[in-house]
Amino acid sequence: MARAHARGRWRTALGVAAVVVVVAAGLAALGLYLAPRVLPNIGAEVAVGDTVETLRGDGVSARITVPDGWVARRAWQRDDEISVRSPDGGVEVTLRAVAEDAAAAAAGVRGAVPDSAALVTERLASGLSAVHAEADGDGVVVAAVGAASGASVSVVARADPERLTAYRPVIARVLEGIEVGG
Repeated sequence: MARAHARGRWRTALGVAAVVVVVAAGLAALGLYLAPRVLPNIGAEVAVGDTVETLRGDGVSARITVPDGWVARRAWQRDDEISVRSPDGGVEVTLRAVAEDAAAAAAGVRGAVPDSAALVTERLASGLSAVHAEADGDGVVVAAVGAASGASVSVVARADPERLTAYRPVIARVLEGIEVGG
């Protein structure tokens, strides 16, 4: 009888262990499913009204105006980079303060567009220069905003290629909202 009782305890222990393993596997699978959806949004904030965010790094500071309703998310443990996403999620713009002039900074992010995309320089209303290029059909715009010499902000904007034309004015608004300091 003692043997039968011991056998019953082992069966119960094995059953409990099996249930624990199945539950742990289910929780792990749920975590793997949710992690890529949740982790990128930790620390994201929706701008209420036009909101100014400050980027700082290596003696460089810049102020970025995040349009009303856009979602701003700082790069993990970095003060020099921020990503902003339109309310409909159709365009995401990543901005980074760099200790280079606008032309050098644009060359640094140029790898996001083909070599055939010509760099164009424009003067913004703020007096800063915007050096930018767009990849035809890729939905990517790269730019850098800054003075002729000194610090600047590098910019990479990504959108659905078919909708990029509709987003050009809001990308321009983000570029116009950049202020660069030393």
